[in-house]
Amino acid sequence: MAKLRTTTWAQRNYEGLARARDEAVRLEFYNPTIVNIGPGGLVDFLFEYFPSGTKARWTLIQKLRRGALKIIEDFLRNHDLFDLRTSEPEEIARLFEKLYPKEIYVVDSQPKVMDAVRRLDESGKIGPKVNYGLVDLMNGNIPVTGEVVIAYHVIQTTSNPQRALETIAASVKQGGILSLDRDYNLAGFTRRERGLYLKD
Repeated sequence: MAKLRTTTWAQRNYEGLARARDEAVRLEFYNPTIVNIGPGGLVDFLFEYFPSGTKARWTLIQKLRRGALKIIEDFLRNHDLFDLRTSEPEEIARLFEKLYPKEIYVVDSQPKVMDAVRRLDESGKIGPKVNYGLVDLMNGNIPVTGEVVIAYHVIQTTSNPQRALETIAASVKQGGILSLDRDYNLAGFTRRERGLYLKD
C-alpha cells in the first residue's frame, strides 16, 4: 500500500466546492447524487492545529505552522495507533444543503480514510443519506454515477493519471458537473471555468 501523506485540512477545497454548488444551483440540480472522490484526511488530534482554507490565503505564520505540523503528521499517520479525520464530506453536505442531495457517495482508496468517513457519518454531520466505499481508480470503476462529481488533488497522485481521469469522468451523469482542482484535457466535457466541467 502506498505511503499515506497529509492530504487535506479544513476548507482546503472550499472555493472549488462553492463554484460547483453555484453551478448546480444554476442548472437547478435539486436532489442530486453527489460523488466525493478522495476526500483525504489527517491525524485526528492534529486536525484543529492546521490552518484552514486555501494556502494562497494563509499568512506566513500559518504557512510555517503547517510546514512544521506536516512533518509530524506525515510520520504519525502511517502508524495504526492514530485515527484520521476528514472534513470534505461534511463541507459538501453543508454547502449543498439547500439542493437536498439524494445521496452523498464518498470513495477513497485508503481504508483509514474510509474509517474517518464512517465516523463522520455516525456523528450525523453529513446527514442521513451518505454511502461510502473503497475504490482503486486504477483497477475498478466507481459504483455510482452522480449529477455532481468532486475530485480534488486525486488524479495527479495516482500511478496513471489518464486512467484515473477516465474512471472519474465515467462517474459523471450526462449533463452533470465535474469539479477538479485544475484543468485537464477532457473529451466529452465543456469547460465552464478553471477545473469545472459539464458532461456533454
